[in-house]
Amino acid sequence: MNHSQEIVRLTSMEVRNFRSLRDLTLTDLGPLNVFLGANGSGKTTVLQVMGFMSDVLKYGLESAWSGYGGNDGLRSHGCSDPISIKLGYAIAENTLVEYCIQFNAVENKPFIIREECKYINDDTDLFTVIDFKSGLGSICAFDEKNKEFNLHQKELISNNLLAISVFSQDKAYEFISELRNIFMFVDFFDFSSSGLKSWSSAKPKKSLALDGEGLPGFIQYIKQFENKNFRNAREELRRQIPHFDDIDTSITFDDRLRLT
Repeated sequence: MNHSQEIVRLTSMEVRNFRSLRDLTLTDLGPLNVFLGANGSGKTTVLQVMGFMSDVLKYGLESAWSGYGGNDGLRSHGCSDPISIKLGYAIAENTLVEYCIQFNAVENKPFIIREECKYINDDTDLFTVIDFKSGLGSICAFDEKNKEFNLHQKELISNNLLAISVFSQDKAYEFISELRNIFMFVDFFDFSSSGLKSWSSAKPKKSLALDGEGLPGFIQYIKQFENKNFRNAREELRRQIPHFDDIDTSITFDDRLRLT
């Protein structure tokens, strides 16, 4: 059941009442997707959905809710209906997972209405591995010996807790822990013109700021120390982006790095 070596890819997204996304459905997403639209139309918000979900799984709903501005910052303007987010992932060849949460808030205190996770591959029909409503529900444990799932009825101590987070700490639910890790480790980068144009010293940088600051140094690092990954990424860009030729760095007269 271990998919840790697989390349995980987002394949679908359904969002209701999250910031500017009143009712959004995206299907058949590919490895590279381009969103076009006017300023304020929700392009960045599509990416923020994934960042929010990652924070929910890392730090809990209350922390993520506060971090994204609470009721005023998260809920679509003029809306009192619950917020719902469903993300679909391809976690291996012919293996798909859908994870969905629906939540609301009273006096700016969030609570979970529904949490559901569905799993499908070539060998099984679509089945639900997590199904909770207001803290009550069922969760599946995978039996490695018999290669089957067993359904357990459970109750959470609070309706602001996620079953996928609570039971991922239990060794009996290693499969749930694996799924949580897949959903959780999402890096959200929101490149800005100021970040990309900021000064970059003429040396490799192992990390990249969320706003794109230090991109030339980051590319220089990958090229120098992870050249195989650099070449693979360059070939993928050539395949996906029309008229793309190459990407590289050069040193300017004042000892800065720039993209070329």
